Amino acid sequence: MIVQMKYLLSLGYSILGLLEERLFDLWVDARTHYRRAHALAGNRLPLFILERLAVVSTIVEEYALPGAEGTGGWKAIADRCNDVLAAGKVSTAWDIRLGDAYVACNDWSAAADAYRGALAKDACCSVAQYKLGSVLSRLGEGGAAICAYSRAFAGDRLGEKIDWYADLAQCLPAPGPPNYTSGAPDMGEAGGVRQEVAWRLDFCRLMRAGSVREAYSMKRKAAEAVLHSLDGSSPQGFNVVVEAAQAAVWLRRVDCSIEILHRLETMARTDEQRRIVGCLGLSVNLQVGELGAIAKFRGLASAGLRQDPVDREYRNLVKGKRIAVVCPGRSEARQGQEIDSFELVVRTNFHGREAIDGNAAHGGSRCDISYYNRQHFRSKARQVREGLSGSRLRFLVARDHYFSRMSTYMSGIPARKRWGCGLIFGGRGFALAHIANDLLAFEPSETKIFCADFFLGSDPHYRGYFDDAIDVREAYLLHDPLATFGFLEGLWRNGYISADPALDRILRLDEDEFIDELERRCLAQERKSS
Repeated sequence: MIVQMKYLLSLGYSILGLLEERLFDLWVDARTHYRRAHALAGNRLPLFILERLAVVSTIVEEYALPGAEGTGGWKAIADRCNDVLAAGKVSTAWDIRLGDAYVACNDWSAAADAYRGALAKDACCSVAQYKLGSVLSRLGEGGAAICAYSRAFAGDRLGEKIDWYADLAQCLPAPGPPNYTSGAPDMGEAGGVRQEVAWRLDFCRLMRAGSVREAYSMKRKAAEAVLHSLDGSSPQGFNVVVEAAQAAVWLRRVDCSIEILHRLETMARTDEQRRIVGCLGLSVNLQVGELGAIAKFRGLASAGLRQDPVDREYRNLVKGKRIAVVCPGRSEARQGQEIDSFELVVRTNFHGREAIDGNAAHGGSRCDISYYNRQHFRSKARQVREGLSGSRLRFLVARDHYFSRMSTYMSGIPARKRWGCGLIFGGRGFALAHIANDLLAFEPSETKIFCADFFLGSDPHYRGYFDDAIDVREAYLLHDPLATFGFLEGLWRNGYISADPALDRILRLDEDEFIDELERRCLAQERKSS
């Protein structure tokens, strides 16, 4: 009788947890009730509730929400994932979650075993192969890491996963003559990778070596090859045509990109595909200043999104306003007073007043809207939460889905998921490209950018913004400054943005001059490192 009562009580706690999680995003409270249910019934709980306990515990720990302290941390989350697997869950996703928890504990051997467990269920799981390669590299098993990395590329097209290429490239010897048009480089036991992977590997290695011009020459040939492969007489998948549109923009072939956009419009069948076409079309037409097309694609992007009240609230805040976008670069110009005169001030990765106040003369003292990237938020989750407490921010914007729902834990500040710039071919672009694209979708009257220099200055960030030293070669490899330069130059040329003197000088460079500056900066980094 007592056992039955405990089980019924556990179900009651489970229902409370579900309501708090699903209806109100109260993850901390939901986790408390799921844990009480687990304490009463153990693994006799329904599998679905064991899964929710593990998922919610991960969110609380990963984002350092109040109450994360003293709960066993990632080791407890690994135990919860093991509970789910022991209860009979056969999805590879749970083996991967288990591996990720062990990685957070720095238990590389246990993580490798978990990822191998995922591959035992699905040998073609690219994510598990990549993550296995990463932990094998940590364990010093270079040959096995190369095999795992290369197998990760045998599945789906992974054009946006530049981190994967970067990690594999680091394990390989120095590049020889580019051979991406005739086949993949010799990968030994791994057997080789596809052509579209091979050029990216050499691109990564050349950028790390500071050979920026050679790397971009290779990328240009690869973009040409992508366009050449877009044969109108044979069927092409939606993602293949999107990549071709990105390649056309990267090559500055606007007419070609617009032609491909029209093709994509006829191919889009789902809301997500229409959103992609809308965002891509908005970005392309901002480059050429076609007002009618801009309005059309802005509408298409909106139709492809859920009509979220928080997006409407953001539009009401931004539309018709004068906006200063303050980047984290270190500036010698004393432009703080000008920045603070704008109706709205946008910054990146706000995590407290101290760093901003220390740079106020150069970068202003206000912050009304903060855009966040996933890495910065997760590395400073507790500082972000504490910094936002009592702040006067009016909106938070992030790429991450969970963070965009966290206003409950951010002093009630509304949060939304940003609209990204879809134009970056074979990379992900600097955050500034995505921020400019997102803001312009909501029709501000003026947008001026301050303190952005593509890391060309001696100090990538002002003091207090980011604790770790930045290797600009790695930053350029991952973010493709040339693509961001091309996008911003188009916005600047067409009058959609203006720039402070430092960025204005850069945007007046031609492409060759900009590449020369990137190479000089990489050379300075190499001298500093040696």
